[in-house]
Amino acid sequence: MTDIVRSISGYFYTDMYEYLYLATDDSAKSYKFIFKEGKIYTDDGITQINANDFIVVIKKITSEFRNKI
Repeated sequence: MTDIVRSISGYFYTDMYEYLYLATDDSAKSYKFIFKEGKIYTDDGITQINANDFIVVIKKITSEFRNKI
């Protein structure tokens, strides 16, 4: 029997910032992007990324799901 782990992807917010949590279908890799003061940060909340890097990850995830259809 295989243990299946599922994660919920979604958009969440706090009083301080908003964030997007994306999990791949098999939950092997997940991504958290924090949006604060007009900037995008990785899940550590310290490392800033640019919009192009964010789009690359979104395209990678959507491509993964598209290949499974």
